[in-house]
Amino acid sequence: MSTMAKSATLLTLLRYISVTAAGPLSARYAYGQGSGNQSMIYSFENVPSSVDLLWTPCYDNFTCARLEVPLDYEDESAGTTTIAFMKLEATKQPAKGDLIVNPGGPANSGAKAAFVGTAPGLVGDEWNIIGMDPRGVNNSGPHINCFPDSYTQQTFIHHSLNSDINLYDEVPRANYWGLTGALGDWCSKTLDSKVRYANTPATARDMLQYAEKLAISKGEDPKKAKVDYYGASYGTLLGATFARLFPDRLGRFIIDAVADAEDYYSGAWTVGVQQAEEALLDFTHSCYRAGTKCPFFANDTSSENILSRIDAIISSLEKSPIPIVEPETTEHPFIITHNDIRGFILGELYSQVTGYPKIATVLALLEARNSTLLPELLSVKQIHKGDVPRESTHTQQYDGALSRIAIACNDNDGRHNISSPELFSEHLAKQKELSPHFWAPWAITVQPSCWKWGLKVPESQKFPAKFETTQTNAPIVMLASRLDPVASSQDKMVKFFPGARILMLDAVGHGVASVASQCTREAVIKFLGTGELPSEGQVCEADSDPWVVSE
Repeated sequence: MSTMAKSATLLTLLRYISVTAAGPLSARYAYGQGSGNQSMIYSFENVPSSVDLLWTPCYDNFTCARLEVPLDYEDESAGTTTIAFMKLEATKQPAKGDLIVNPGGPANSGAKAAFVGTAPGLVGDEWNIIGMDPRGVNNSGPHINCFPDSYTQQTFIHHSLNSDINLYDEVPRANYWGLTGALGDWCSKTLDSKVRYANTPATARDMLQYAEKLAISKGEDPKKAKVDYYGASYGTLLGATFARLFPDRLGRFIIDAVADAEDYYSGAWTVGVQQAEEALLDFTHSCYRAGTKCPFFANDTSSENILSRIDAIISSLEKSPIPIVEPETTEHPFIITHNDIRGFILGELYSQVTGYPKIATVLALLEARNSTLLPELLSVKQIHKGDVPRESTHTQQYDGALSRIAIACNDNDGRHNISSPELFSEHLAKQKELSPHFWAPWAITVQPSCWKWGLKVPESQKFPAKFETTQTNAPIVMLASRLDPVASSQDKMVKFFPGARILMLDAVGHGVASVASQCTREAVIKFLGTGELPSEGQVCEADSDPWVVSE
Protein backbone atom coordinates (compact mmCIF):
# COMPACT_ATOMS: atom_id res chain seq x y z
CA MET A 1 0.00 0.00 0.00
CA SER A 2 1.06 3.60 -0.14
CA THR A 3 2.57 5.57 2.65
CA MET A 4 -0.84 6.32 4.04
CA ALA A 5 -4.40 6.50 3.02
CA LYS A 6 -2.81 7.89 -0.13
CA SER A 7 -3.82 4.59 -1.58
CA ALA A 8 -7.37 5.53 -0.64
CA THR A 9 -7.47 7.31 -3.98
CA LEU A 10 -7.51 3.86 -5.55
CA LEU A 11 -7.52 1.07 -3.03
CA THR A 12 -10.17 2.10 -0.52
CA LEU A 13 -12.56 2.57 -3.41
CA LEU A 14 -12.29 -1.19 -3.72
CA ARG A 15 -12.55 -1.93 -0.01
CA TYR A 16 -15.78 -3.89 -0.35
CA ILE A 17 -14.31 -6.24 -2.91
CA SER A 18 -10.69 -6.17 -1.80
CA VAL A 19 -11.77 -7.89 1.40
CA THR A 20 -12.65 -10.86 -0.76
CA ALA A 21 -9.84 -10.49 -3.22
CA ALA A 22 -6.57 -9.44 -1.62
CA GLY A 23 -5.23 -12.79 -2.92
CA PRO A 24 -3.64 -15.27 -3.08
CA LEU A 25 -5.08 -16.80 0.06
CA SER A 26 -2.53 -16.04 2.76
CA ALA A 27 1.14 -16.43 3.44
CA ARG A 28 0.38 -19.06 6.07
CA TYR A 29 -1.29 -21.28 3.50
CA ALA A 30 1.08 -20.45 0.67
CA TYR A 31 3.95 -21.84 2.70
CA GLY A 32 2.03 -24.97 3.71
CA GLN A 33 1.58 -24.36 7.42
CA GLY A 34 -2.06 -25.43 7.59
CA SER A 35 -2.25 -29.21 7.99
CA GLY A 36 -0.23 -32.28 8.64
CA ASN A 37 -1.74 -33.98 5.59
CA GLN A 38 1.19 -34.30 3.19
CA SER A 39 -1.10 -34.82 0.18
CA MET A 40 -2.70 -31.44 0.77
CA ILE A 41 -1.53 -28.63 -1.53
CA TYR A 42 -1.00 -25.10 -0.26
CA SER A 43 0.14 -23.30 -3.39
CA PHE A 44 -1.48 -23.08 -6.81
CA GLU A 45 1.97 -23.58 -8.29
CA ASN A 46 1.67 -27.19 -7.16
CA VAL A 47 -1.80 -27.74 -8.61
CA PRO A 48 -1.41 -29.75 -11.82
CA SER A 49 -2.79 -28.17 -14.99
CA SER A 50 -4.94 -30.15 -17.39
CA VAL A 51 -7.27 -29.70 -20.36
CA ASP A 52 -9.85 -31.49 -18.19
CA LEU A 53 -11.16 -30.56 -14.75
CA LEU A 54 -8.86 -32.36 -12.32
CA TRP A 55 -9.54 -31.43 -8.70
CA THR A 56 -6.79 -31.56 -6.10
CA PRO A 57 -7.28 -31.24 -2.31
CA CYS A 58 -5.95 -27.84 -1.27
CA TYR A 59 -5.88 -25.34 1.58
CA ASP A 60 -7.40 -27.82 4.06
CA ASN A 61 -11.09 -27.44 3.15
CA PHE A 62 -11.08 -26.90 -0.59
CA THR A 63 -10.24 -28.48 -3.92
CA CYS A 64 -8.29 -26.64 -6.60
CA ALA A 65 -7.93 -27.02 -10.34
CA ARG A 66 -5.93 -25.35 -13.10
CA LEU A 67 -7.73 -25.66 -16.42
CA GLU A 68 -5.63 -25.31 -19.55
CA VAL A 69 -7.48 -23.18 -22.09
CA PRO A 70 -6.66 -21.62 -25.48
CA LEU A 71 -5.46 -18.04 -25.35
CA ASP A 72 -7.68 -17.53 -28.39
CA TYR A 73 -10.50 -20.02 -28.93
CA GLU A 74 -10.53 -19.10 -32.63
CA ASP A 75 -6.76 -19.37 -33.15
CA GLU A 76 -5.07 -22.43 -31.64
CA SER A 77 -1.68 -21.21 -32.79
CA ALA A 78 -1.81 -18.48 -30.13
CA GLY A 79 -1.05 -21.08 -27.47
CA THR A 80 -2.62 -21.76 -24.11
CA THR A 81 -2.81 -20.46 -20.57
CA THR A 82 -4.17 -21.84 -17.30
CA ILE A 83 -7.17 -20.64 -15.33
CA ALA A 84 -7.26 -21.25 -11.56
CA PHE A 85 -10.38 -22.48 -9.77
CA MET A 86 -11.03 -23.07 -6.08
CA LYS A 87 -14.10 -25.04 -5.00
CA LEU A 88 -15.87 -24.74 -1.68
CA GLU A 89 -18.30 -27.64 -1.64
CA ALA A 90 -21.88 -27.09 -0.55
CA THR A 91 -22.63 -28.30 2.96
CA LYS A 92 -25.77 -29.94 1.59
CA GLN A 93 -24.93 -32.67 -0.92
CA PRO A 94 -25.63 -33.50 -3.61
CA ALA A 95 -25.16 -29.87 -4.59
CA LYS A 96 -27.56 -28.19 -6.97
CA GLY A 97 -24.61 -27.21 -9.14
CA ASP A 98 -21.41 -25.20 -9.42
CA LEU A 99 -21.88 -21.45 -8.96
CA ILE A 100 -19.00 -19.45 -10.45
CA VAL A 101 -18.38 -16.27 -8.46
CA ASN A 102 -16.63 -13.06 -9.41
CA PRO A 103 -16.19 -10.49 -6.62
CA GLY A 104 -15.38 -7.51 -8.85
CA GLY A 105 -12.44 -5.48 -10.00
CA PRO A 106 -11.46 -5.94 -12.70
CA ALA A 107 -8.72 -8.10 -11.20
CA ASN A 108 -10.22 -9.31 -7.93
CA SER A 109 -9.66 -12.95 -7.11
CA GLY A 110 -12.55 -15.40 -7.20
CA ALA A 111 -10.33 -17.97 -5.50
CA LYS A 112 -9.90 -15.61 -2.58
CA ALA A 113 -13.64 -14.98 -2.47
CA ALA A 114 -14.25 -18.72 -2.18
CA PHE A 115 -11.50 -19.05 0.41
CA VAL A 116 -12.88 -16.44 2.80
CA GLY A 117 -16.38 -17.86 2.41
CA THR A 118 -18.33 -14.71 1.63
CA ALA A 119 -20.68 -16.14 -1.01
CA PRO A 120 -22.52 -18.77 1.09
CA GLY A 121 -23.90 -16.04 3.34
CA LEU A 122 -25.96 -14.74 0.43
CA VAL A 123 -26.52 -17.76 -1.81
CA GLY A 124 -27.09 -20.46 0.80
CA ASP A 125 -25.57 -23.88 1.36
CA GLU A 126 -26.83 -25.93 -1.58
CA TRP A 127 -24.36 -24.79 -4.23
CA ASN A 128 -20.69 -25.51 -4.73
CA ILE A 129 -18.94 -22.14 -4.75
CA ILE A 130 -16.43 -21.92 -7.59
CA GLY A 131 -13.92 -19.15 -7.14
CA MET A 132 -12.46 -18.46 -10.56
CA ASP A 133 -9.44 -16.24 -11.02
CA PRO A 134 -10.05 -14.47 -14.35
CA ARG A 135 -7.31 -14.21 -16.93
CA GLY A 136 -4.35 -12.22 -15.68
CA VAL A 137 -5.60 -12.32 -12.09
CA ASN A 138 -3.81 -13.85 -9.10
CA ASN A 139 -3.22 -17.53 -9.90
CA SER A 140 -4.42 -17.46 -13.53
CA GLY A 141 -2.33 -16.71 -16.57
CA PRO A 142 -1.12 -14.88 -18.46
CA HIS A 143 0.74 -13.29 -15.57
CA ILE A 144 0.84 -9.52 -15.52
CA ASN A 145 3.92 -7.89 -14.06
CA CYS A 146 5.64 -4.94 -15.72
CA PHE A 147 8.36 -4.78 -13.09
CA PRO A 148 11.27 -7.02 -12.04
CA ASP A 149 9.72 -7.89 -8.66
CA SER A 150 6.66 -7.31 -6.50
CA TYR A 151 8.34 -4.76 -4.27
CA THR A 152 9.27 -2.51 -7.18
CA GLN A 153 5.79 -2.85 -8.64
CA GLN A 154 3.96 -1.98 -5.44
CA THR A 155 6.33 0.86 -4.69
CA PHE A 156 5.67 2.46 -8.07
CA ILE A 157 1.91 1.91 -8.12
CA HIS A 158 1.17 2.98 -4.57
CA HIS A 159 3.91 5.54 -3.94
CA SER A 160 4.42 7.19 -7.33
CA LEU A 161 1.26 6.67 -9.34
CA ASN A 162 -1.15 7.01 -6.40
CA SER A 163 0.71 9.37 -4.13
CA ASP A 164 -0.56 12.85 -3.27
CA ILE A 165 -2.04 13.67 -6.65
CA ASN A 166 -3.13 17.25 -7.18
CA LEU A 167 -5.61 17.16 -10.04
CA TYR A 168 -6.87 20.65 -9.24
CA ASP A 169 -3.94 22.57 -10.72
CA GLU A 170 -2.80 22.52 -14.33
CA VAL A 171 0.90 21.69 -13.90
CA PRO A 172 0.64 18.73 -11.46
CA ARG A 173 -2.35 17.47 -13.46
CA ALA A 174 -0.23 17.46 -16.61
CA ASN A 175 2.60 15.76 -14.72
CA TYR A 176 0.26 12.99 -13.60
CA TRP A 177 -1.03 12.58 -17.14
CA GLY A 178 2.56 12.18 -18.30
CA LEU A 179 3.29 9.59 -15.62
CA THR A 180 0.29 7.46 -16.60
CA GLY A 181 1.49 7.59 -20.19
CA ALA A 182 4.93 6.47 -19.09
CA LEU A 183 3.38 3.50 -17.29
CA GLY A 184 1.47 2.51 -20.41
CA ASP A 185 4.64 2.74 -22.48
CA TRP A 186 6.67 0.83 -19.90
CA CYS A 187 4.22 -2.03 -19.58
CA SER A 188 3.74 -2.29 -23.33
CA LYS A 189 7.49 -2.81 -23.67
CA THR A 190 8.01 -5.17 -20.72
CA LEU A 191 4.89 -7.36 -20.67
CA ASP A 192 4.62 -10.65 -22.51
CA SER A 193 2.49 -10.20 -25.62
CA LYS A 194 0.16 -12.89 -24.24
CA VAL A 195 -1.22 -10.28 -21.84
CA ARG A 196 -3.37 -8.93 -24.68
CA TYR A 197 -5.48 -12.06 -24.23
CA ALA A 198 -6.35 -11.02 -20.66
CA ASN A 199 -9.69 -9.41 -21.30
CA THR A 200 -13.32 -9.76 -20.30
CA PRO A 201 -14.72 -11.47 -23.44
CA ALA A 202 -11.99 -14.13 -23.19
CA THR A 203 -12.77 -14.67 -19.50
CA ALA A 204 -16.46 -15.06 -20.38
CA ARG A 205 -15.50 -17.80 -22.82
CA ASP A 206 -13.41 -19.45 -20.09
CA MET A 207 -16.53 -19.60 -17.92
CA LEU A 208 -18.29 -21.52 -20.66
CA GLN A 209 -15.26 -23.79 -20.99
CA TYR A 210 -15.54 -24.62 -17.30
CA ALA A 211 -19.23 -25.49 -17.67
CA GLU A 212 -18.53 -27.70 -20.67
CA LYS A 213 -15.65 -29.52 -18.97
CA LEU A 214 -17.85 -30.00 -15.90
CA ALA A 215 -20.57 -31.53 -18.09
CA ILE A 216 -18.06 -33.89 -19.69
CA SER A 217 -16.87 -35.01 -16.25
CA LYS A 218 -20.48 -35.93 -15.46
CA GLY A 219 -21.04 -37.74 -18.74
CA GLU A 220 -23.35 -35.00 -20.02
CA ASP A 221 -23.51 -33.20 -23.36
CA PRO A 222 -21.13 -30.20 -23.16
CA LYS A 223 -23.09 -28.37 -25.86
CA LYS A 224 -26.04 -28.20 -23.48
CA ALA A 225 -23.99 -27.02 -20.50
CA LYS A 226 -25.14 -23.85 -18.74
CA VAL A 227 -23.19 -21.41 -16.61
CA ASP A 228 -24.50 -20.69 -13.10
CA TYR A 229 -23.06 -17.38 -11.96
CA TYR A 230 -22.95 -14.71 -9.28
CA GLY A 231 -20.97 -11.58 -10.10
CA ALA A 232 -20.62 -8.31 -8.20
CA SER A 233 -19.46 -4.88 -9.38
CA TYR A 234 -17.07 -5.56 -12.30
CA GLY A 235 -18.51 -9.06 -12.09
CA THR A 236 -21.74 -7.58 -13.47
CA LEU A 237 -19.81 -6.46 -16.55
CA LEU A 238 -18.38 -9.94 -16.94
CA GLY A 239 -21.86 -11.38 -16.50
CA ALA A 240 -23.43 -9.00 -19.02
CA THR A 241 -20.65 -9.79 -21.49
CA PHE A 242 -21.26 -13.52 -21.10
CA ALA A 243 -25.00 -13.07 -21.57
CA ARG A 244 -24.42 -11.01 -24.71
CA LEU A 245 -21.95 -13.52 -26.20
CA PHE A 246 -23.65 -16.75 -25.13
CA PRO A 247 -27.33 -15.89 -24.59
CA ASP A 248 -28.46 -19.52 -24.78
CA ARG A 249 -26.04 -20.78 -22.12
CA LEU A 250 -27.33 -19.12 -18.94
CA GLY A 251 -28.24 -21.19 -15.90
CA ARG A 252 -29.03 -19.41 -12.64
CA PHE A 253 -27.57 -15.98 -13.30
CA ILE A 254 -27.23 -13.16 -10.75
CA ILE A 255 -25.42 -9.83 -11.01
CA ASP A 256 -25.10 -7.53 -7.99
CA ALA A 257 -24.14 -3.81 -8.01
CA VAL A 258 -24.79 -3.35 -11.71
CA ALA A 259 -22.28 -1.29 -13.68
CA ASP A 260 -22.86 0.37 -17.04
CA ALA A 261 -21.29 -1.91 -19.67
CA GLU A 262 -21.29 0.77 -22.37
CA ASP A 263 -19.51 3.22 -20.08
CA TYR A 264 -16.96 0.55 -19.15
CA TYR A 265 -16.16 -0.64 -22.66
CA SER A 266 -15.96 2.96 -23.88
CA GLY A 267 -13.14 3.47 -21.37
CA ALA A 268 -14.73 6.58 -19.88
CA TRP A 269 -15.73 5.19 -16.47
CA THR A 270 -17.76 8.36 -16.08
CA VAL A 271 -21.16 7.35 -14.73
CA GLY A 272 -20.00 5.17 -11.83
CA VAL A 273 -20.21 7.88 -9.19
CA GLN A 274 -23.56 9.27 -10.31
CA GLN A 275 -25.10 8.40 -6.92
CA ALA A 276 -22.07 9.15 -4.74
CA GLU A 277 -23.24 12.63 -3.77
CA GLU A 278 -26.67 11.29 -2.80
CA ALA A 279 -24.96 8.62 -0.71
CA LEU A 280 -22.98 11.29 1.13
CA LEU A 281 -26.18 13.23 1.79
CA ASP A 282 -27.76 10.05 3.12
CA PHE A 283 -24.89 9.78 5.59
CA THR A 284 -25.49 13.33 6.84
CA HIS A 285 -29.23 12.70 7.24
CA SER A 286 -28.58 9.39 9.00
CA CYS A 287 -26.04 10.95 11.35
CA TYR A 288 -28.43 13.76 12.23
CA ARG A 289 -31.30 11.36 12.91
CA ALA A 290 -29.03 9.16 15.05
CA GLY A 291 -28.11 12.09 17.26
CA THR A 292 -25.53 11.27 19.92
CA LYS A 293 -25.18 7.71 18.53
CA CYS A 294 -23.31 9.30 15.62
CA PRO A 295 -19.79 10.34 16.71
CA PHE A 296 -19.88 13.33 14.35
CA PHE A 297 -23.27 14.65 15.49
CA ALA A 298 -21.92 17.19 18.01
CA ASN A 299 -25.44 18.39 18.83
CA ASP A 300 -25.78 19.91 15.39
CA THR A 301 -29.04 21.50 14.32
CA SER A 302 -29.48 20.01 10.83
CA SER A 303 -28.05 17.56 8.32
CA GLU A 304 -27.15 20.56 6.15
CA ASN A 305 -24.87 21.81 8.92
CA ILE A 306 -23.24 18.39 9.14
CA LEU A 307 -22.47 18.55 5.40
CA SER A 308 -21.07 22.06 5.84
CA ARG A 309 -18.75 20.79 8.57
CA ILE A 310 -17.55 18.00 6.28
CA ASP A 311 -16.81 20.57 3.57
CA ALA A 312 -14.99 22.71 6.12
CA ILE A 313 -12.79 19.75 7.10
CA ILE A 314 -11.94 19.05 3.47
CA SER A 315 -11.21 22.74 2.86
CA SER A 316 -8.98 22.83 5.94
CA LEU A 317 -7.04 19.81 4.72
CA GLU A 318 -6.56 21.46 1.34
CA LYS A 319 -4.77 24.32 3.09
CA SER A 320 -3.19 22.40 5.95
CA PRO A 321 -2.78 18.59 5.75
CA ILE A 322 -2.55 16.72 9.03
CA PRO A 323 0.89 15.27 9.81
CA ILE A 324 1.03 11.71 11.13
CA VAL A 325 3.91 11.00 13.49
CA GLU A 326 3.12 7.68 15.16
CA PRO A 327 6.24 5.49 15.33
CA GLU A 328 4.32 2.67 17.01
CA THR A 329 1.99 2.18 14.06
CA THR A 330 3.82 3.67 11.06
CA GLU A 331 7.33 3.40 9.68
CA HIS A 332 7.86 7.03 8.75
CA PRO A 333 6.02 10.35 9.00
CA PHE A 334 3.49 11.37 6.37
CA ILE A 335 0.51 13.64 5.89
CA ILE A 336 -3.21 13.15 5.43
CA THR A 337 -4.61 15.29 2.64
CA HIS A 338 -8.07 16.19 1.43
CA ASN A 339 -7.69 13.66 -1.40
CA ASP A 340 -7.11 10.90 1.14
CA ILE A 341 -10.31 11.77 2.99
CA ARG A 342 -12.37 12.09 -0.17
CA GLY A 343 -11.23 8.61 -1.18
CA PHE A 344 -11.73 7.25 2.32
CA ILE A 345 -15.32 8.49 2.55
CA LEU A 346 -16.18 7.14 -0.90
CA GLY A 347 -14.75 3.75 0.03
CA GLU A 348 -16.71 3.60 3.29
CA LEU A 349 -19.95 4.45 1.51
CA TYR A 350 -19.65 0.93 0.08
CA SER A 351 -21.59 -0.24 3.16
CA GLN A 352 -23.72 1.96 5.38
CA VAL A 353 -23.66 -0.52 8.27
CA THR A 354 -19.89 -0.63 8.70
CA GLY A 355 -19.00 2.54 6.84
CA TYR A 356 -21.20 5.21 8.43
CA PRO A 357 -19.82 4.76 11.98
CA LYS A 358 -16.26 4.75 10.64
CA ILE A 359 -16.80 7.88 8.56
CA ALA A 360 -18.30 9.64 11.57
CA THR A 361 -15.44 8.63 13.85
CA VAL A 362 -12.74 9.75 11.42
CA LEU A 363 -14.49 13.06 10.71
CA ALA A 364 -14.76 13.78 14.43
CA LEU A 365 -11.03 13.16 14.84
CA LEU A 366 -10.21 15.30 11.82
CA GLU A 367 -12.39 18.14 13.07
CA ALA A 368 -10.43 18.08 16.31
CA ARG A 369 -7.19 17.54 14.33
CA ASN A 370 -6.51 14.52 16.55
CA SER A 371 -4.22 12.23 14.57
CA THR A 372 -3.52 9.53 17.17
CA LEU A 373 -6.02 6.92 15.94
CA LEU A 374 -6.13 7.92 12.30
CA PRO A 375 -3.51 5.46 10.99
CA GLU A 376 -5.48 2.50 12.34
CA LEU A 377 -8.88 3.83 11.28
CA LEU A 378 -7.64 4.63 7.78
CA SER A 379 -6.02 1.20 7.50
CA VAL A 380 -2.63 2.71 6.85
CA LYS A 381 -0.06 0.27 5.54
CA GLN A 382 3.39 1.03 4.29
CA ILE A 383 5.45 -1.04 1.93
CA HIS A 384 8.85 -2.24 3.02
CA LYS A 385 11.04 -5.03 1.79
CA GLY A 386 10.14 -7.30 4.67
CA ASP A 387 6.49 -7.32 3.58
CA VAL A 388 6.89 -8.05 -0.11
CA PRO A 389 9.09 -10.82 -1.51
CA ARG A 390 11.70 -9.66 -3.99
CA GLU A 391 11.04 -12.59 -6.30
CA SER A 392 8.44 -12.15 -8.99
CA THR A 393 5.75 -14.68 -8.18
CA HIS A 394 1.98 -14.53 -8.12
CA THR A 395 1.66 -17.19 -5.44
CA GLN A 396 3.36 -15.24 -2.64
CA GLN A 397 1.84 -11.78 -2.81
CA TYR A 398 -0.87 -10.65 -5.19
CA ASP A 399 -1.46 -7.01 -5.98
CA GLY A 400 -4.23 -6.51 -8.52
CA ALA A 401 -3.38 -2.93 -9.50
CA LEU A 402 -1.53 -3.77 -12.70
CA SER A 403 -3.93 -6.57 -13.62
CA ARG A 404 -6.80 -4.12 -13.18
CA ILE A 405 -5.14 -1.65 -15.52
CA ALA A 406 -4.25 -4.29 -18.10
CA ILE A 407 -7.72 -5.84 -18.27
CA ALA A 408 -9.52 -2.49 -18.39
CA CYS A 409 -7.16 -1.10 -21.02
CA ASN A 410 -7.49 -4.22 -23.14
CA ASP A 411 -11.27 -3.97 -22.89
CA ASN A 412 -11.59 -0.31 -23.86
CA ASP A 413 -9.28 -0.90 -26.84
CA GLY A 414 -8.16 2.73 -27.09
CA ARG A 415 -11.69 4.13 -27.38
CA HIS A 416 -11.33 6.80 -24.71
CA ASN A 417 -9.04 9.52 -26.01
CA ILE A 418 -7.13 11.50 -23.40
CA SER A 419 -3.96 11.75 -25.48
CA SER A 420 -3.22 15.32 -24.40
CA PRO A 421 -3.28 17.21 -21.11
CA GLU A 422 -6.22 19.22 -22.46
CA LEU A 423 -8.28 16.10 -23.21
CA PHE A 424 -7.37 14.72 -19.79
CA SER A 425 -8.63 17.93 -18.21
CA GLU A 426 -11.91 17.62 -20.12
CA HIS A 427 -12.24 14.05 -18.83
CA LEU A 428 -11.75 15.26 -15.26
CA ALA A 429 -14.21 18.13 -15.72
CA LYS A 430 -16.98 15.67 -16.65
CA GLN A 431 -16.24 13.65 -13.53
CA LYS A 432 -16.23 16.77 -11.35
CA GLU A 433 -19.60 17.87 -12.69
CA LEU A 434 -21.07 14.51 -11.74
CA SER A 435 -19.52 14.30 -8.26
CA PRO A 436 -17.95 17.43 -6.74
CA HIS A 437 -16.78 15.57 -3.63
CA PHE A 438 -15.45 12.36 -5.16
CA TRP A 439 -14.50 13.03 -8.76
CA ALA A 440 -10.77 13.11 -8.11
CA PRO A 441 -10.29 9.69 -6.46
CA TRP A 442 -12.71 8.02 -8.88
CA ALA A 443 -11.26 9.63 -12.00
CA ILE A 444 -7.84 8.05 -11.50
CA THR A 445 -9.02 4.55 -10.61
CA VAL A 446 -7.96 3.06 -13.94
CA GLN A 447 -8.72 4.97 -17.09
CA PRO A 448 -5.85 7.53 -17.24
CA SER A 449 -3.33 4.68 -17.43
CA CYS A 450 -4.72 3.45 -20.77
CA TRP A 451 -3.97 6.29 -23.15
CA LYS A 452 -0.57 4.89 -24.16
CA TRP A 453 -1.40 1.21 -23.71
CA GLY A 454 0.33 -0.49 -26.62
CA LEU A 455 -1.04 -4.04 -26.48
CA LYS A 456 -3.77 -4.84 -28.99
CA VAL A 457 -6.56 -7.31 -28.27
CA PRO A 458 -7.09 -9.88 -31.06
CA GLU A 459 -10.09 -9.25 -33.30
CA SER A 460 -11.83 -12.36 -31.97
CA GLN A 461 -11.86 -10.88 -28.43
CA LYS A 462 -12.86 -7.30 -29.15
CA PHE A 463 -16.17 -6.23 -27.62
CA PRO A 464 -18.19 -3.24 -28.85
CA ALA A 465 -18.91 -0.31 -26.58
CA LYS A 466 -22.43 -0.15 -27.95
CA PHE A 467 -24.59 -2.73 -26.20
CA GLU A 468 -27.50 -4.46 -27.93
CA THR A 469 -30.73 -5.91 -26.61
CA THR A 470 -30.27 -9.65 -26.15
CA GLN A 471 -32.88 -12.30 -25.42
CA THR A 472 -31.39 -14.89 -23.07
CA ASN A 473 -32.59 -18.45 -22.57
CA ALA A 474 -33.03 -17.79 -18.82
CA PRO A 475 -33.74 -14.60 -16.86
CA ILE A 476 -31.07 -12.58 -15.11
CA VAL A 477 -31.64 -11.32 -11.57
CA MET A 478 -30.07 -7.91 -10.96
CA LEU A 479 -29.46 -6.94 -7.34
CA ALA A 480 -29.05 -3.30 -6.38
CA SER A 481 -28.89 -0.99 -3.39
CA ARG A 482 -31.13 2.06 -3.23
CA LEU A 483 -27.99 4.17 -3.48
CA ASP A 484 -24.73 2.70 -4.76
CA PRO A 485 -21.79 5.15 -4.76
CA VAL A 486 -19.98 3.52 -7.71
CA ALA A 487 -22.34 1.21 -9.64
CA SER A 488 -26.00 2.12 -10.07
CA SER A 489 -26.90 1.31 -13.67
CA GLN A 490 -29.40 -1.49 -13.14
CA ASP A 491 -32.26 0.53 -14.64
CA LYS A 492 -30.28 0.95 -17.86
CA MET A 493 -28.84 -2.56 -18.07
CA VAL A 494 -32.11 -4.36 -17.34
CA LYS A 495 -33.52 -3.02 -20.62
CA PHE A 496 -30.88 -4.92 -22.60
CA PHE A 497 -32.08 -8.28 -21.28
CA PRO A 498 -35.83 -8.86 -21.69
CA GLY A 499 -37.19 -10.87 -18.79
CA ALA A 500 -34.52 -9.71 -16.34
CA ARG A 501 -35.73 -8.65 -12.89
CA ILE A 502 -34.35 -6.12 -10.40
CA LEU A 503 -34.40 -6.77 -6.65
CA MET A 504 -33.73 -3.61 -4.66
CA LEU A 505 -32.28 -3.32 -1.15
CA ASP A 506 -33.32 -0.18 0.71
CA ALA A 507 -29.83 0.73 1.86
CA VAL A 508 -26.68 2.57 0.85
CA GLY A 509 -23.93 0.25 -0.27
CA HIS A 510 -22.08 -1.32 -3.15
CA GLY A 511 -24.57 -4.05 -3.95
CA VAL A 512 -26.76 -6.09 -1.64
CA ALA A 513 -23.89 -8.27 -0.43
CA SER A 514 -22.49 -5.23 1.39
CA VAL A 515 -25.46 -4.93 3.77
CA ALA A 516 -27.02 -7.96 5.47
CA SER A 517 -30.68 -8.55 4.66
CA GLN A 518 -32.60 -11.73 5.34
CA CYS A 519 -35.13 -10.63 2.75
CA THR A 520 -32.59 -10.44 -0.09
CA ARG A 521 -30.95 -13.67 1.05
CA GLU A 522 -34.25 -15.54 0.94
CA ALA A 523 -35.08 -14.13 -2.51
CA VAL A 524 -31.65 -15.10 -3.88
CA ILE A 525 -31.78 -18.61 -2.42
CA LYS A 526 -35.31 -19.14 -3.79
CA PHE A 527 -34.22 -18.05 -7.26
CA LEU A 528 -31.15 -20.29 -7.19
CA GLY A 529 -33.18 -23.23 -5.98
CA THR A 530 -36.33 -22.96 -8.06
CA GLY A 531 -35.76 -20.29 -10.68
CA GLU A 532 -38.55 -18.17 -9.18
CA LEU A 533 -37.86 -14.51 -9.81
CA PRO A 534 -38.23 -11.81 -7.15
CA SER A 535 -41.58 -10.09 -7.44
CA GLU A 536 -41.80 -7.09 -9.75
CA GLY A 537 -40.65 -3.97 -7.91
CA GLN A 538 -39.67 -5.91 -4.77
CA VAL A 539 -37.75 -3.88 -2.18
CA CYS A 540 -36.04 -5.47 0.82
CA GLU A 541 -35.07 -3.89 4.12
CA ALA A 542 -31.65 -4.10 5.76
CA ASP A 543 -31.36 -6.22 8.90
CA SER A 544 -29.54 -3.65 11.04
CA ASP A 545 -29.04 0.03 11.62
CA PRO A 546 -25.50 1.43 11.30
CA TRP A 547 -25.66 3.27 14.59
CA VAL A 548 -26.70 0.18 16.53
CA VAL A 549 -23.51 -1.47 15.30
CA SER A 550 -21.45 1.47 16.54
CA GLU A 551 -22.75 1.36 20.12
